[in-house]
Amino acid sequence: MAPPFPLKIAALSHPDPSLRETAADVLFWDEPVAAEEPLLAALDDTEERIAVSAANTLQYYPTRRTLARLAELSVREGKPGEAVRSSFDDLRAWFQYNLKDAEGAEREALLHWMQPVWSILAFTDDDK
Repeated sequence: MAPPFPLKIAALSHPDPSLRETAADVLFWDEPVAAEEPLLAALDDTEERIAVSAANTLQYYPTRRTLARLAELSVREGKPGEAVRSSFDDLRAWFQYNLKDAEGAEREALLHWMQPVWSILAFTDDDK
């Protein structure tokens, strides 16, 4: 039996806002990699509640692309802006936690991987 991810991901672009919102919410539980790009696009949905749901779900997608997009949209006002900033803060903390916990070659690999978003993370010496 095939996983239901494609159907859930496709629902992010359904004409019915209620279905788009539900899709953004349920992808929180599944976290399929294929949902990242459609969730990032859902941040621009004209329905505020869908953008909020997408932002809340994206905190569980710890990628550089997600971090960068959340940082870019963190200046938004209202509930979408609050949700984006909260998710950004959670992702930043995830990056920081993993960096602090890593040693040796693993730490070097993480530092290299984080390089494209290093200015966004804005870690201080104490953070590292």
